[in-house]
Amino acid sequence: MKVAIVFGGAGSERMVSVASAQHMSTYLPEAELWHWLPDRRVQWVDRARLLTHPNPFINPLEPDEHRQPLAVDIDDALEQARQRHLTLVLALHGVDGEDGTLALLCEEAGVAFTGSGSRASRLAFNKLATKTAVQACGVPTLPHLVLSDDGARLDAWGRHWLSECAGVVAKPVSDGSSYGLFMIRSADQWERFLRQPPEVPYMIEPLLNGIEATVGVIEHDGLVALEPVEIRLPDATDFDYISKYLNQVEERCPSTLPSQIVKALKSYAIAAHQAVAAEGYSRSDFIVRDAEIIFLEINTLPGMTQASLLPKELAVANIDIRTFLLRQILLGQIRMARGRFAELATTP
Repeated sequence: MKVAIVFGGAGSERMVSVASAQHMSTYLPEAELWHWLPDRRVQWVDRARLLTHPNPFINPLEPDEHRQPLAVDIDDALEQARQRHLTLVLALHGVDGEDGTLALLCEEAGVAFTGSGSRASRLAFNKLATKTAVQACGVPTLPHLVLSDDGARLDAWGRHWLSECAGVVAKPVSDGSSYGLFMIRSADQWERFLRQPPEVPYMIEPLLNGIEATVGVIEHDGLVALEPVEIRLPDATDFDYISKYLNQVEERCPSTLPSQIVKALKSYAIAAHQAVAAEGYSRSDFIVRDAEIIFLEINTLPGMTQASLLPKELAVANIDIRTFLLRQILLGQIRMARGRFAELATTP
């Protein structure tokens, strides 16, 4: 089997990508390891160097300047993959991965790859567009505003949510789920946020108390929703990059949620997967308040690190990670063999 795990990229979640590649490579020892550097070169990485790289969530994997790059840029790398009939296992998160950038380049180059196609990833990466898509399928979502809305209206709703809910959450419209979050719990914090707003588009939602839950969906003899992970946060803790990846939360799988809630979560996760036309696998995040379930977002390239949620769900389902990855590789190869890339790359 000729495969390469591609990781890194230029986005804010490139260190998570390194951690995913570390974990995935232990189950695919035959895979080449391609590090897509922030300067856009692609470098082949020695397996031992990757596996012994310490604390990848906080320590960047620096380029090995003693080694010649595999390719001067990703286009050159993809041409090599095409000529060698390699299938690429995508382990990128955030920009370059979840946003469909590399998927589109693979489609245009005719290179098989794992995960969703570019259109699905591009849609899922845009939280506003995703909301519209899942709402049309009957999946409940939160009310929202965007930072560019009328200032007086934005301020009024923000203050309303501060008084009636747990606060306000502001998140980038198009970015991963671990960076750039603002959890606003006071009028002073809200005023400071409005005075010095981020320069990129932001979505504003009410912050709700409740149980966070996440549900993986995989293609495994049809679409299968895995057992939800129930996420319990200590008091005054936000589910951000630090708490997610540095083990500051309690994650229960199987969950202790009532069976009817679990059934509904699985149904909504499959509906969200289908709404964005995801392929291979995805992970949808929700908040549960008593009998109420609210969709937060979907990820078409969820983390596969040792600390990630999808591997926990696969373990509960008694699906070995190597078996899962080999299935994803096969799905990518079938997609290419059916000649779908040209259609996907050119259809608006």
